[in-house]
Amino acid sequence: MKHAQILLFIGKGGVGKTTCSVTTAVHLADKGFKVLLASLDPAHNAGDALDCSLNDQKTSVTPTLDALEIDLETLIQRYLKQTSEMMRHTYRYLTVINLEKFFEMIQYSPGIEEQATLEALKNIIFQEAFHYDVIVFDTAPTGLTLRVLALPSLSMLWTQKLTGLRKKILDLRSSIAHIHGEKYLTVEGIQEKLATSEDDDATMRELRQYHTEIERIRKTLTNPNLTSVAAVLNAEEMPLLETERAAEALKKFQIPLKLLIVNKVLRFEQTPPEFMRKMQQQEAIIARASQAFPQQTLLQATWQQEEPRGLEKLRQFCPEAAEFFMNLL
Repeated sequence: MKHAQILLFIGKGGVGKTTCSVTTAVHLADKGFKVLLASLDPAHNAGDALDCSLNDQKTSVTPTLDALEIDLETLIQRYLKQTSEMMRHTYRYLTVINLEKFFEMIQYSPGIEEQATLEALKNIIFQEAFHYDVIVFDTAPTGLTLRVLALPSLSMLWTQKLTGLRKKILDLRSSIAHIHGEKYLTVEGIQEKLATSEDDDATMRELRQYHTEIERIRKTLTNPNLTSVAAVLNAEEMPLLETERAAEALKKFQIPLKLLIVNKVLRFEQTPPEFMRKMQQQEAIIARASQAFPQQTLLQATWQQEEPRGLEKLRQFCPEAAEFFMNLL
């Protein structure tokens, strides 16, 4: 079965990332590709752009376009619930830990938004990749998205370290068992043998399963034949600098940045005198972007008096991005 192309739109808040990702999804769907648009942006603007109500269940927008919008708070609660249930099953002997209190505190811990967002990204790709030709992700603003994309590589290192530590624990248990015999624990009235081998250890099985899942999503995100990143920016200094930093991070994570969309580009048949300085700055930023990203395709999307909203207006906006990605399909 053919794996869907994964398109990730990133960008600083306010540059028009959602509009570009949604309009690309609409254009690709109009060309006959089966497309899933998935919004991970806490701002919830994808539904506004499509002029329809979206939630975390797929909504049919056109015969070839489905869309969903993830709520971050709901996502965090769901992730914590799943993790809590897993811990209760795997670590039943740790009755001294008040899991309810533990998860009540951890939901406010640094990194929980990133981990929950990665779980959503992973689940959508794993569950939908063979049902669609393209999955378009409208991501959160750049900082959060880059931290999410860094997690697979970081998690790989953590699981490798934790697996090594667990092996040492099991080896020590095995040595003690040979001398003093096997140890048993009574949990909720049930006697269980304390694991001494990797095959019998629930913790090791959990680590291996998580390692497999993380390795799979890492390989998907770093595969240039499957994944493409489009960076959206405005022809201004701050968005350009943020895009350059994002590109460096993506290069470090080995996630392929293929397209830049300079959005909200001003165009005049006759430039008004009061806009001369602005036009000079705009051209200078576009030239710098072109020079800074020689290996990426650079597109320009014209400034609109109002944000395109609804299918008909979206169909009139920036078809070039969809045409670029069609060559990859």
